[in-house]
Amino acid sequence: MVMEEFGYSSTSVGYYAGMLTSALNFASLFALYEFFHLSKRQLPSFGVYMPLISLILSYLSDVYGRKPLLLTGLFGNIIRYILYAST
Repeated sequence: MVMEEFGYSSTSVGYYAGMLTSALNFASLFALYEFFHLSKRQLPSFGVYMPLISLILSYLSDVYGRKPLLLTGLFGNIIRYILYAST
């Protein structure tokens, strides 16, 4: 594995991937704030919780695996689209 060649164990790869994703999501908040001209009241609803959710999902991915989480998200989106279309 490539990460082991750089000195990282296979158990810590998920942790570092979650941290990098959280950092990217946190940094993207400032770009979204400037691009969409959001007020300070709108910013929390637009994605302050993205870094927290990515940490939680990375932990759940380590516990349950990626496939169950991807399938849960897929079926959740299908249900959301059906409910949105039926309104």
